[in-house]
Amino acid sequence: DDDSRPAAGAFAANAIGERVMIAGAPFTVTGIIVERGEIVGQDIDNLAFVPITSLQQSVTGYGPVDAIIAQATGPEQVNAAEAQILSILDARA
Repeated sequence: DDDSRPAAGAFAANAIGERVMIAGAPFTVTGIIVERGEIVGQDIDNLAFVPITSLQQSVTGYGPVDAIIAQATGPEQVNAAEAQILSILDARA
């Protein structure tokens, strides 16, 4: 569609609301993450984060997802975040 542009690199804060194409599927920018550099050798500044159900329906079909990345709001929240993630995944299995 004409008002979409390819997703590439970092977006400015004013990109919120813009439509971007990821693997040929349109998505709307709803937020911009803070630049963080690399984590375990992976440049996370060039990643797009989308709801898993949207990804499965739009990009991968209903096939497998290779990875899910999550971050707790702080060190003291890691155990609670892990428990919440496992609970959600278990409920959907």
